[in-house]
Amino acid sequence: MLRHGSRSLSRSATLTRTALLLFFAGVAQLSLPQAGAADPVRLEGHEAAVYDVAWLPDGKSLVSASFDQTLKLWDVGSGSVIRTMEGHTGIVVSVAVSPDGTLIASGASDNSIRLWEVPQNDPTRTFKAHDGESLAVALSPDGKTLATADAAGVVRLFEAVTGTQQKEAKLHAAASVLGWSRNGQVLGAGCVDGSLHLVNVQDGAISVSVAAHEGRVSSLEFSPNNSQFFTAGADGFVRRWPVALKAPDDGSRLTKEAAQAEHVADEKAVHGLMLYSNGSQYATAGEDGQVKIWNASNGSPVRSVSGFEGAALCVAFSRDNRQIAAGGADGTIRCWNAANGAPMFRHEVGKPVRHLLFSPDSQKLVAATDEQTIHAFDATPLNPQPAEPPSRSPAQSLKSSSGIAGLVWEADSRTLHSLAADGNVATWAVSATGAVATLSGNRGPVYALRFSPDGRTLASGSNDKTVRLWDVETRKATKTVATQDAGIYSVAWTSAGDQLLTSGADNSVRLYDVSASREVRAFTGARYAVYSAAISPDGRSIVAGGMGIGEQRVIRLWDVGSSDVRAELAGHNDDVYRVEFNSSGERLLSIGYSGEFRIWDVGSGKPVFEQPLGHVTYGAALSPDGTRVAIASSERAVLLLDLPEAAR
Repeated sequence: MLRHGSRSLSRSATLTRTALLLFFAGVAQLSLPQAGAADPVRLEGHEAAVYDVAWLPDGKSLVSASFDQTLKLWDVGSGSVIRTMEGHTGIVVSVAVSPDGTLIASGASDNSIRLWEVPQNDPTRTFKAHDGESLAVALSPDGKTLATADAAGVVRLFEAVTGTQQKEAKLHAAASVLGWSRNGQVLGAGCVDGSLHLVNVQDGAISVSVAAHEGRVSSLEFSPNNSQFFTAGADGFVRRWPVALKAPDDGSRLTKEAAQAEHVADEKAVHGLMLYSNGSQYATAGEDGQVKIWNASNGSPVRSVSGFEGAALCVAFSRDNRQIAAGGADGTIRCWNAANGAPMFRHEVGKPVRHLLFSPDSQKLVAATDEQTIHAFDATPLNPQPAEPPSRSPAQSLKSSSGIAGLVWEADSRTLHSLAADGNVATWAVSATGAVATLSGNRGPVYALRFSPDGRTLASGSNDKTVRLWDVETRKATKTVATQDAGIYSVAWTSAGDQLLTSGADNSVRLYDVSASREVRAFTGARYAVYSAAISPDGRSIVAGGMGIGEQRVIRLWDVGSSDVRAELAGHNDDVYRVEFNSSGERLLSIGYSGEFRIWDVGSGKPVFEQPLGHVTYGAALSPDGTRVAIASSERAVLLLDLPEAAR
């Protein structure tokens, strides 16, 4: 809900909000005295003023919108940023959270509304795959079967959807890596002792065994045509093998001489190998810190890239073959252009990166680190590409029950399975790293957003003078409820979701019947632009605040059934930017441009708590339990203020 201040500005309600935002960006700090209450907690991280805030329903997180064109999702308990949401090309001035806490809507001066998924940090399902230490996991190409392996050499096949065990094979050593043939008929298992086994998935029998490497087998990849596969190991070699390996008649183990080809990829050890999706090339991650790309047909080098301070531990190609990523022992992830080796991204995660995987749609990159955490990054390339590879914050971080032995994606690019070292398989919903939808159609900045009580509809108010409704599922505009004489600054739903309250630059506060798109009532009394209006939880009262002159900056209350003002709450010395009832309707929050913050007793019309904040503030929101207030501050921070018992 974008508002404008009173200093050195015309009182004309026809001033555009874009022009006013430019004023905000350069406004001088005010110097009101601090009150005796405890200083607010500061959530810092935005690069410019914070303009709007909204709580998630659980009260543990909140989202902020900023002049820096981003939104941030915060963990209130730790004060850390869960996610930074980038994509708007204008100042973000409004934000709303769906009632179920799964979606965030943002409106900006670029005239767009964007929808974002809220990261879900708990697994959607878990099951126990092994009782001992687990070392490897792989998903069949059709996504139906999950293969896991433990330190005792047991390989198990599970139905991926239910976690029901189907088959079991016993190897001679602990399997360090698993890999499926592209047709799903063969499962390869590389072991810590350097041995290699091919498992018949129909009956779990081992069809052939090979003494493949001197030391641990680190990677195993099948070619797209199912005719050959590649292994890499702690001996520094990459070897190519025919899938149609024949076991000796005496049942003994084959030797590495059975390989079709081999070459040294690192003088000490190869920690990771991955094939291009078309099988034409593969990349290796080595102890020397280099990522090398090789011709898959003859093992000749194509190019190498580097930059790690220490070993490169894992490597991954994007499915579209545009990027190659690697994780290092130095706690960094580096991404390069796969075609020419140009650096694209450099992410800091702080701990050695053991597993790295692009999603099937190439838009996400997940990394598992030594701190039992899975980080999900936005993998979409930048255009144009900066000269220095930038970093992106994780869009989502997932905490495993123990060290992570492996990661696999489902084809939907949303579902991720992880195998923990304690034998647990967890299934995660990995949120979209960018906006899931952009709602277009407004011809001006979007100042107000509110989800309907059932979460199915999003109402928006814009400087284009319209109030629109959007279907959240289809991401389409369903109707225009109202067209007014000036910009719309706030919208609010009744608890039944059948009526919508609006306020705006034409000095109006209006109630509409949503289904009929008909004005039910206009509430009189406001002489200047109304920046914020709200409905009490019981639906009986309306409150509004906004612009004024001198002592006329009052907050007005109406009975919902009458157009006439019931009460006026006086005391603000500057324009009122936000008003909000608490969950009981007995308390009322208000905050002004100059940082005057108050909680009012609705019955008596008297303030029960007030605190000057000493600088420009643009909005505030009560926590779901009414014990705290989040305040959008010009000081590039969200302020968290605990309310005394009497103010709750």
